Amino acid sequence: MVNSFVKPVPRKILVFTSALKENGGFSSLIDSMESSQLKASICAVVSNEVDSEAFDLADQYGITFELFEPGDNAYYKQLQEKYRPDLNILTNWDLPVVDLDPKRTINFFPAPLPDFHGQGMRYKHIYEAVLQAFLAGKIAQTEACIHFVLPLDKKSTGHDICDKGPIIFRQSLALKKTDSLQDIVGRASNVSRGWYGKIANMVLNDQISWDGVRPESLKLPSNYFNHQKNFARQGV
Repeated sequence: MVNSFVKPVPRKILVFTSALKENGGFSSLIDSMESSQLKASICAVVSNEVDSEAFDLADQYGITFELFEPGDNAYYKQLQEKYRPDLNILTNWDLPVVDLDPKRTINFFPAPLPDFHGQGMRYKHIYEAVLQAFLAGKIAQTEACIHFVLPLDKKSTGHDICDKGPIIFRQSLALKKTDSLQDIVGRASNVSRGWYGKIANMVLNDQISWDGVRPESLKLPSNYFNHQKNFARQGV
């Protein structure tokens, strides 16, 4: 018999962010928890930027802040052992990932995948590449994506592998010739605020899952929203 007086232990999320300026990633997850769209707690936020708005936001909400030293890849495993998160969430994370469970690690990517993944496609460079491609007539619109993250292996050189996990959400974003980088950042941030917490909650509840190896193993709910006509069911 279940004791109705025993409250369930909240599932734990470990957030990784490299953003100096908060553009809707970390803060959107906090908003989603406050609105109960994301039923979990943030056990810590990890950043390689001590002078970031994430530090101030963590301090404001009483969330542990962990400083990540670039190159210290052993720290990934140490963080997993220390916090034992149910889900790792990356938002504007600039570093290759190792020792994170690919079944329980997701990332928000503010550009079309797989076209803009790989080395150099980090943070503001992504937006610069999107704007340049648009002005050159190579793309007519951009996208915001959420995908599972593949860990770095011995054969890979960095983000060329990490961004190749199954894509679980896409949304098209309009582009204009008068757009600045900040205009594009703002549109991507709005998608993060509207959807990242919802998708994370579905992963936590195993409504969205995969075996961590085969993209074709991706499972989505039968009533999963087809938010855009170009919605991609799995990664490339």
